[in-house]
Amino acid sequence: MAWTTASVTAAMTLDEVLARLATREIVDGIVVFGSAATGDATPTSDYDVLLVLKELPVPLRLVVTTVDGRLAEFMVTSTTAVDRLVTGEGEPSTSGGGWTEEALARFLDGRIVFDRSGRVRRAQDRSRRRPPSDAVDERDVYGRWFKASYSLWQTRRMLTAADAVSLMAVDLRLLYGVYDLWVHYFDVRGLPWRGDKEAIRYLKAHDPRFLDVMERCLAETDRERKLDLYGRLAELTMAPVGGIWPEDATVAQPDPAATWLAGIVERALRIWEDVIGGDDR
Repeated sequence: MAWTTASVTAAMTLDEVLARLATREIVDGIVVFGSAATGDATPTSDYDVLLVLKELPVPLRLVVTTVDGRLAEFMVTSTTAVDRLVTGEGEPSTSGGGWTEEALARFLDGRIVFDRSGRVRRAQDRSRRRPPSDAVDERDVYGRWFKASYSLWQTRRMLTAADAVSLMAVDLRLLYGVYDLWVHYFDVRGLPWRGDKEAIRYLKAHDPRFLDVMERCLAETDRERKLDLYGRLAELTMAPVGGIWPEDATVAQPDPAATWLAGIVERALRIWEDVIGGDDR
């Protein structure tokens, strides 16, 4: 089974790769974004490119390769997905590249180096005129709040066991749990996620207290102190929705596959209260 192939672009410059792509009939647009577009690239920076194809024979989303000795990521989408962004007629489907409208708009907001039909420029202009959305999906926020609280309390429970297996599980949970909170901070506030480095810059400017706790948590080697800092991070992350759930709380999680209805959590909790506290008749 061959899941990789040799990079034919490893020795080519980025400009050479882009020029070659522009000659291909299937390519409708090319946008360079990130540090390569702004001129802020360092010797360790990667290349980020959006590639708009006239069609996607398979639901291709991302190609990771090497260009000029650097890691290069080519986000792939279709003209159909870009047209949907221009017209505002729904989210791109998987066959259109699988990108949400917000993600696609972010990738388009770079330096256009090729635009065969002009649709990339039209999509970019439209996305820049669109007012920023601060709407937060209640289902997603609830899911992140539930996960953060659940993970914290489970990790605290495991730490009390003190056996080698439980302690290793604590270490593993702290690895992914801390990073989950890092991303969820932006999710619950309706802030766009633009990668780790942009997140650091944002927090330096807008919430240095959170960044300070995160830095101390990452550097801490004592397991108990690290867990305490993790708990503080969870509280700060979920502050806009009232913090994490308290001890001895009862919390319900609706079926993720079910339609999210207004008051669904409250109704689920009432069902539980009826079952556990009601009279059998």
